Amino acid sequence: MAQSSQESIIGWPVRIVAVAFVLIGIIFLYFFITFDDETVEVPETLASTTYLDVVDSLLANADSTNGPQLLVQFACTTCHETVVAPLFEGLGERAGERRPPLTAAAYIYESIVSPSAYVVDGYVDVMPRNFRQRMTDKQLGDLIAYLLEL
Repeated sequence: MAQSSQESIIGWPVRIVAVAFVLIGIIFLYFFITFDDETVEVPETLASTTYLDVVDSLLANADSTNGPQLLVQFACTTCHETVVAPLFEGLGERAGERRPPLTAAAYIYESIVSPSAYVVDGYVDVMPRNFRQRMTDKQLGDLIAYLLEL
């Protein structure tokens, strides 16, 4: 009798953890299913002025010093500091050449708000598509300004 009560006491933590995993899974599925895939419309023909009005407005009062905190807040480093997504190092230089004729700032903007528009060779299209809805204009401008400096 003592052994079965001891087994049931030990079993409770395992059951609690199992239930927690199931609940987390259900929450993840809910957010995955209800995910809003609304992104910025990508023009068929790109020009050096594509997104320029929006990007100039975002960068007008941008503070790049907020960039590192925003990368953590929006979990960007989860993928961009591993092999899942391109590294941020050197992005400011690469961005202007990645998707001509877009400017570096326009390319970074498009990559954040409509990541499926262009996927770098060798990577899979896994970036969340709702950053435009999740970020304020200030946050987006600060992040673009920071990424341009890298």
